[in-house]
Amino acid sequence: MIEKENLTLYQIYNADETDLFYRMMSSVSLTSKEEASAPGYKKSKDQVSLLVCANASGTDKLPLLLIGKSKKPRSFKNINVNSLLVKFRSQRSAWMNSEIFEKWFRDGTNNCPKIFGAQKRCYTDKSSVTQKLA
Repeated sequence: MIEKENLTLYQIYNADETDLFYRMMSSVSLTSKEEASAPGYKKSKDQVSLLVCANASGTDKLPLLLIGKSKKPRSFKNINVNSLLVKFRSQRSAWMNSEIFEKWFRDGTNNCPKIFGAQKRCYTDKSSVTQKLA
């Protein structure tokens, strides 16, 4: 498709979502020869989801999307969330959903032509690459 559509690495984007369990301990523990097993613990389920997106050339990176469980996390008490270098959204389980993805996508594509009822990020607005609408 890349050759057929005559696309460049500047025009091809990839987004990927991952979860970060920031308080989870290792599931493997070391024991001495005398111990049959190590004392157990309850796994922490504190997590955030992250969405990263960039073009194939690596020259255009969209803002990182961070999804947490709380609308106003205590760690952001005196911080304006809009001043962060990431986009922050909240969802009860800290999972990506269509509403969050669509808002992130539309916010990142404000100056682009409408395509299939949505908008597409225009790297070409900032470069000399020919725009390819698909």
